Amino acid sequence: RDKVASLARAALAAGAYYFTKAQPVACTLEAKICPDGSTVGRSGPKCEFAECPALPEGTKSVNDAATGVQFLYRDLSTTYISATEWPPTVALFPQAFACDVNATSSWPGGSFEERTVSGQSFCVERASEGAAGSVFEQYSYATAAGDRTVALSFTLRFSQCANYDEPQQTECEAERSTFRPDALIAEILPTLRVP
Repeated sequence: RDKVASLARAALAAGAYYFTKAQPVACTLEAKICPDGSTVGRSGPKCEFAECPALPEGTKSVNDAATGVQFLYRDLSTTYISATEWPPTVALFPQAFACDVNATSSWPGGSFEERTVSGQSFCVERASEGAAGSVFEQYSYATAAGDRTVALSFTLRFSQCANYDEPQQTECEAERSTFRPDALIAEILPTLRVP
């Protein structure tokens, strides 16, 4: 009798082990694109997407819902130059990239210039306007995105350095003389993803 009870307990324990043991799960082969441009797949017992890698400190991401364009950026770290429209807004055009430097700008007093940033050709539209001790400069950097054109646009405010006393005036002039908007685009470019 004790043998039968022992065998019954062993059978119940084996059955409980078998039914509670985690069964292998096959997840669908999908990929999620992370803000840094890397991809992660589904895993684990619930087939959830793995966590995306953390962004470097101070880095933020844009995922433009209207165009699907993604990129990473950082805020400006300047004292006398500030962004009034930042991060850049995105526009995606169906035509192939071309730069007509003689085209009429959509901005008053604006002009076009062809530039190379990090080895890539850009058509840069730029306009300036002064107001109350500052100069506001609008920029639009357009470049090829396959057989389409993507444009990143932003506006910066440059303080009038002559309005400051020393040593701020000299600091302001030094910052302006070394500041390059192209460097902002060069930092974004490696992370730019166009669907």
